[in-house]
Amino acid sequence: MEYLDHETAEIDAFIMDLDSFISLLHESLGAIRSELFGQPTTHEAISLKRLARQVSGSGFPHDYQGDPAQEIPFFKVGSLKDSVDGKLTDSPNTVSTSTAKALGAMIFPENTVVLAKIGAALFSNRTARLGKPSCIDNNMLGLIPHPGVNPEFLQGIISNMDLVPLGNPGAVPSLNMAWYREQPAWLPSYTNQQEIVETYRGKKDDISSLITGAHRAIDLARERRAALITAAVTGQIDVTAKNKPAAEQIEDDVAQGLHREYA
Repeated sequence: MEYLDHETAEIDAFIMDLDSFISLLHESLGAIRSELFGQPTTHEAISLKRLARQVSGSGFPHDYQGDPAQEIPFFKVGSLKDSVDGKLTDSPNTVSTSTAKALGAMIFPENTVVLAKIGAALFSNRTARLGKPSCIDNNMLGLIPHPGVNPEFLQGIISNMDLVPLGNPGAVPSLNMAWYREQPAWLPSYTNQQEIVETYRGKKDDISSLITGAHRAIDLARERRAALITAAVTGQIDVTAKNKPAAEQIEDDVAQGLHREYA
């Protein structure tokens, strides 16, 4: 089985290299975001509260959860990982307008930026923009952009903030809202905001394409590894072959089979 061990080890090493490449791509995107949306200079600094109104979400009783048929999406912290292109639009949990009113749940406007404010998810600082008017649960915070603030620019600003120093101590971390409101931010002209957003969007799309391609290559490599093991176990390849890649061996076997079939 020396041959099989060698081939699977080569594939495993390839997958590890791809995983490292993906990590580097994520780091690169973070560096780009930091450069574009990073800390303001002293003369530019304003508090975050001047960019957006900050409103906490509402309690979401279990009896109302699991209904996808009403008009108002109701997002929970777990929804953040399912955002598409940074936006949340559909949810398996919905409420009617009348139910939202009865629950005292605010219906946040489209383009509100949301994030976790309680629990371990707080420190991941994962954010999303609402794709339509929605409710959010009481473990989340909504930032409603003030006039003249591009929602994607606001999302970039808050995604770039380190929330670890802003967490209240305790068994369950929570965001210190008073500190958070006063965090330094900056607000260039709307035209400049749009330029920054478009630059970031273009670089993010390029990196996302590379990440998608790397994940696809990993999937193919895993399929290749499984197929190699199956082929070796069932005798489709000669596992005693030396210095000959399995792919080449299989290709040769197929060619020989075709030659015999059409001879």
